[in-house]
Amino acid sequence: MSTNTVNVRGHGTSRQAVREATTEVQFEHVVLAAASIIHQLALSEIPEPEELRSSRPILDGYGLSYADLIRRLVARAGSALSASAEESLTVPARPPVASPEVEMAFEQSRGRVAQGASYPEVLEQLFAMPQARSAISALTADQL
Repeated sequence: MSTNTVNVRGHGTSRQAVREATTEVQFEHVVLAAASIIHQLALSEIPEPEELRSSRPILDGYGLSYADLIRRLVARAGSALSASAEESLTVPARPPVASPEVEMAFEQSRGRVAQGASYPEVLEQLFAMPQARSAISALTADQL
């Protein structure tokens, strides 16, 4: 898959961080971006590349169904908003930057893409990292 189709260090991770009003892209944001890429393409009316279709079993295997993740995040956000209703919503003045761990993961992923690895292979390697596994566990903690 060409890096033009799916940029390993794409705006999806920054978008996830901005939604949380944070200044640093963490592994949770990377996992959310990976889980939402098919949805983002559909919203942009971009045809889904075959290689992304073959990554769905990987996401499903980790319990990262986009619809389920959104349901969980909305429920968590509702709890957080009701708990902090007096705090104002702030948006970072600068785009978020990748944490050193995330930057290292991006570098490894870019290297794998340059070697011809497919998106599912890169995704599997990314999800095998302890930091990604921790983020996945946090995102799917309420899953039965």
